[in-house]
Amino acid sequence: MKTGFRFVVSVVAGALLAAVGDAREFEPVESSPRPTVEAYRLLFHSVERPSGLEVVGVQPGSPVLEMESSNQADLRGVMELGDVVSAVDSRPIRSFADYFTAMDASAANGGRVELTVIDRNTRQPRRWLVQARKVQVPAGAGPPSRKRKAHFLLIGLTNDLDIGAAMQDTLALWQHPIENIEPDRKGNVRVIQGAECQAGPILRAVEDLQVAARDTVFCLYCGHGAFDPARATPDDPSRGHHFQIRPSGDLMRKTLSDALAAKGARLTVLISDTCNIEDRARPAVEMLEEERTVMVMGLAPFERLLFNYRGVVDISGTDFGQYGFCQSGYGSWVSASGLPVLERHSDWQSACDQLRLVVDADFQTKRAKYGIAQPHLTPVAFRLEVIRDEPVSPMTIRDPPQPKEVSYRVRVPVAP
Repeated sequence: MKTGFRFVVSVVAGALLAAVGDAREFEPVESSPRPTVEAYRLLFHSVERPSGLEVVGVQPGSPVLEMESSNQADLRGVMELGDVVSAVDSRPIRSFADYFTAMDASAANGGRVELTVIDRNTRQPRRWLVQARKVQVPAGAGPPSRKRKAHFLLIGLTNDLDIGAAMQDTLALWQHPIENIEPDRKGNVRVIQGAECQAGPILRAVEDLQVAARDTVFCLYCGHGAFDPARATPDDPSRGHHFQIRPSGDLMRKTLSDALAAKGARLTVLISDTCNIEDRARPAVEMLEEERTVMVMGLAPFERLLFNYRGVVDISGTDFGQYGFCQSGYGSWVSASGLPVLERHSDWQSACDQLRLVVDADFQTKRAKYGIAQPHLTPVAFRLEVIRDEPVSPMTIRDPPQPKEVSYRVRVPVAP
């Protein structure tokens, strides 16, 4: 924090929500207008830490921009990003619930509170006197009517004579992490396979998706694929990548991508697990599946990918000129080795970086064993245009994150 100032200028960190009368940054929700009440608030944004509430933003005119030292009459201070509020009126603050309880109690003193603040630079606590602002806040602390949801469209060419069984296994791989998502965050889950896996039904399924502006849309396609630069439009980074659906006709990747984007979701994800060349080859491999579990607090990594971002993600399981490989009873090599990466990473950039490395490393072991001529198998992100969009505070003080067990599957090579 800054000290030694008698006069301060109100400044605000960029990209903060203009939430009024609350120390939390809210995730947008659907709800009816709620009645409000007067309450004393300090008008800063924070995240929970073991030592208290870490300040991540300050609103214009916040009283924490004009603090008085509790034991040095002439000393003034300004709250800075990274400072931690560890107590209010000697009440330890370890959660948002603690903070709101203390601030509500401050009404007895007209909103005058003493904050214990751990300085971000020295990590030493200081006590400051602050006059909280009286503002209007929503009455009651009940949960919002709707959380942000993720909607899933899983598409597999399961009736193909060559790869159909493997695509069925691939769909099963992807359904597992979806089962771990919190029920009130899971929207529509639609699986398109068999005779329904054609361009027309796929696009109609996208059109039928009921998506709110704050939701996430996630689409997986696994099957045959190729790219044709002659069919590419100038704004197509996939260079005419298309899903080969015989005999009904191909579906251009950009056509599907544009249809998904037109839903207006906060985050749109398209992942394909196909070849990216006109020919194909699929040697077999034997693998043993293991299920592992971890304990997480709040959202699991895969859920954070879905709910903590806005923008567009478009990933192909194969780079230009590469074949994809699969096996009945095992599924696609890309999904089998790459899906655990997405289940363990909560950042899209690092997930994509690791996806490329892990899939190719797994491919190299198979390539040597089966004498595959192709040198690499590397997923590529045609579009990775996302920004973090995570709420930095729980949505309600009655809805704290709870520990939960999340399982994920890994494929381990069987020794020959």
